[in-house]
Amino acid sequence: MYYKEVLVTPEDFQPQSPASDEEIRQLILHEAYWLSYRHGNRHPVQFDSEIDLEYLGVGVQDIRRNQWVLERDACWSSR
Repeated sequence: MYYKEVLVTPEDFQPQSPASDEEIRQLILHEAYWLSYRHGNRHPVQFDSEIDLEYLGVGVQDIRRNQWVLERDACWSSR
């Protein structure tokens, strides 16, 4: 087995700059797609987990706003 040392600095643990709305939507779409693929049916998906919020550098309101935009766009595209 081969291990490679990863060097980290104190800056690596600082909060990152907030993700853009497009980056948030991409994460939501990818999580929904892969969870659907893995489980094969519709299950509730939590997009505002602490890990996702920290990764994206955003708050719950940003996730919910982007979920609303994706839902609205899906409704309009199906008409």
